Amino acid sequence: MIRPVMTSERVQRRIDGLLDQAESAADRLDWEQVAQCVRMVLRIEPDNADALVFQTMLEGEVREDPAREVPAGKSGADMPGAPDMPPDAPGGETEPTSFAGGRYQVSKFLGEGGKKRVYQAHDTLLDREVAFALIKTEGFDETSKERISREAQAMGRLGVHPNIVAVLDLGQEDDGTPYMVTELMGGGDVEGLLAETTPEPPPESGGGKLRPPPREGGGLEVGRDLANVPAASARAGLPLDRTIEIGKAVCEGLEFAHARGIVHRDLKPGNVWLTEDGIAKIGDFGLAVMTDRSRLTREGMMVGTVSYMPPEQATGGEITPKADLYSLGAMLYEMVTGRPPFLGDDEIAIIGQHINTPPVAPTWHNGDCPRPLEALVMRLLAKDPSERPDSAQDVYNALDAIDLAARGDTVEREGTSLESLAGDVFVGRQAEMDQLKAALEDVLGGRGRLLTSIAEPGIGKFRNERRLTDAEIELIGKWAAAGAPEGDSGDLPRPPEFTEGWQLGEPDLIVKMAEPFSIPAGGKDIYRCFVIPLEIEKDMMVSAVEFRPGNRRVVHHSIMFLDAAGAARKLAGKDGQPGYESFGGPGVAATGGLGAWVPGLMPRLLPDGLGRFVKQGSDLVLQVHYHPTGKPEKDQSSVGIYFCKKPVKRIVSGIAIVQPDLKIPAGRRYHSVRAESEP
Repeated sequence: MIRPVMTSERVQRRIDGLLDQAESAADRLDWEQVAQCVRMVLRIEPDNADALVFQTMLEGEVREDPAREVPAGKSGADMPGAPDMPPDAPGGETEPTSFAGGRYQVSKFLGEGGKKRVYQAHDTLLDREVAFALIKTEGFDETSKERISREAQAMGRLGVHPNIVAVLDLGQEDDGTPYMVTELMGGGDVEGLLAETTPEPPPESGGGKLRPPPREGGGLEVGRDLANVPAASARAGLPLDRTIEIGKAVCEGLEFAHARGIVHRDLKPGNVWLTEDGIAKIGDFGLAVMTDRSRLTREGMMVGTVSYMPPEQATGGEITPKADLYSLGAMLYEMVTGRPPFLGDDEIAIIGQHINTPPVAPTWHNGDCPRPLEALVMRLLAKDPSERPDSAQDVYNALDAIDLAARGDTVEREGTSLESLAGDVFVGRQAEMDQLKAALEDVLGGRGRLLTSIAEPGIGKFRNERRLTDAEIELIGKWAAAGAPEGDSGDLPRPPEFTEGWQLGEPDLIVKMAEPFSIPAGGKDIYRCFVIPLEIEKDMMVSAVEFRPGNRRVVHHSIMFLDAAGAARKLAGKDGQPGYESFGGPGVAATGGLGAWVPGLMPRLLPDGLGRFVKQGSDLVLQVHYHPTGKPEKDQSSVGIYFCKKPVKRIVSGIAIVQPDLKIPAGRRYHSVRAESEP
């Protein structure tokens, strides 16, 4: 007996959104849009009552107007070599029996996606089975159709390569619909291989493996949805030797295409197909180009598969062969770990991570990943294309050099990533470690949460921890009970001692406010931002910063923001004084931060392997809180910056979470206060 699988809140939101779209489309009598939404809902939840009602409405439309084409049926596969599907077209449409004047006799309907309808056909001229794809051009004007034809012809001239699905024929039907004929692939695709390895959580856990959304179609695709796979069981992927074998085959196909000036632009597991013998071939090569539907397209809508989308494509930048290398890196990451490098509740969350968030190293998810393979994947996923390998051939060479037989030596580890950051082994804290790892998985999926953990005496150690001893706590309690009497000033502890000059030694870079700022004798406190160009010659990683107030009498605290867009410069000096007023932040969208300063705060170097990223051309936006002293004052503060001396493996970033009403009732052991931050 098949037990029902519960639907998670995330999946339910997606279902509700699709049903809302279906309802809106039904109001407009847009039955094709209704059908698309219904198909997607039924893929996720086959017994959804609302979707079945809409399907009944669609069937009624067909009965009332048989000439109406309403593709309400469930679509099957969408590429050559897909599993057998019923021969009927979606929605009861009449199936064509042949194409191209009878040359291609239809054997069966394979499936339909957003870009094409695919049939298995027999080429009567050359006596062979082929995949025949009708390219959808609904809504395209004549210019767009002509462009499709020109680009399709260019793809046909790509030539034959053993790792690219061969384009056998191109043409147009009598009604002008373009078609493409390719070799028939019988081994499925890499997406199917990954789906076979994805763990299936028990139904009682509340999880359930999502059916993948359609691989093609309008709008952004996320790819395989692993949100409901528990973090502890999601460490699945392909065998490492198979991963490297597929990766090398894809590299050979990409190198061949790139040498001819063609970029795929939509490389993903669903576009890498396998022969019956297991040979990997890049499919749909150029279809993304010829339909222009995997990048920024008409009406400014971004479409494509966001799980594998390079940052420059997501932001509308220049697309080069290195964009395909980024997508290959995302593919390799998923084959090694069983999940894409970034997960999120929606497409925008994933795109934002591609643009701004460094990926977690593959060994976090799969400790068997060799270090050379991990290093290659991380290079491929570099945000800056110039930091990726130079060519697909270079990637092939790197993959070919990995010796899996020796990986027992190459994956010698210092412990988990968290343990290496702590510098000590977490003894007896496995439950907390598991909780923290689960929370990090949530963060990577776009769902942040705050966790606290109290260090047990003698077990583990928190870096920079400052806590009262039990004896000190008892003493404070007795003092409070006695009415808080004033003690002997001679018993006061010595204040902290500060060395002369910079506390961490001479900084690598010293910057200073361009001119002194005048603080009046009285009035309200002043929050002022000063823009200081950093003038670094390249992107840098920062290990520590030290703020030195020019006038300690008036400087209350300081926060250091980064602005790589030059937005703060436009605000400075408008009131005739240095800088500009801003409370609660820099007044612009900061691109990073370097920390803060309050009196008594000692600067500290980050542990080796960690760093704060500073982009070349960034400005330091120094926000200073001034408190008038009763007489006119001036301040010209400075900042010392210490760059990382060793390679950085993890980038440190921070967010501001503000909740002024943080009041914990006395005696309350557990107390929850909610605070939110802008993403």
